[in-house]
Amino acid sequence: GEQEKARSAAKTLVKLFKDKLVWYSTFTKDEFDMVFDEFDMTFRYLYRGVIDQVVEHDTDEKFVMKIQNEFNQTLQLFDHIIPEEKAE
Repeated sequence: GEQEKARSAAKTLVKLFKDKLVWYSTFTKDEFDMVFDEFDMTFRYLYRGVIDQVVEHDTDEKFVMKIQNEFNQTLQLFDHIIPEEKAE
């Protein structure tokens, strides 16, 4: 019911997770194994969880798209570590 507070909380959490993920993206593919579990928790569960909550509860399509696009852009930081699957 308090959309602005929810958005503010979501933005704050996204920024925290994004900052941490930017740091994870500085690891080489070989080094990434050392932090994979923490990366996985931050990215798949925490960051993705916030995005899922926004998608489920926010009715502003522009805000939802913005936050989803930021998530996808953050994922691109890991192209050197987690390459996209190529279509056969």
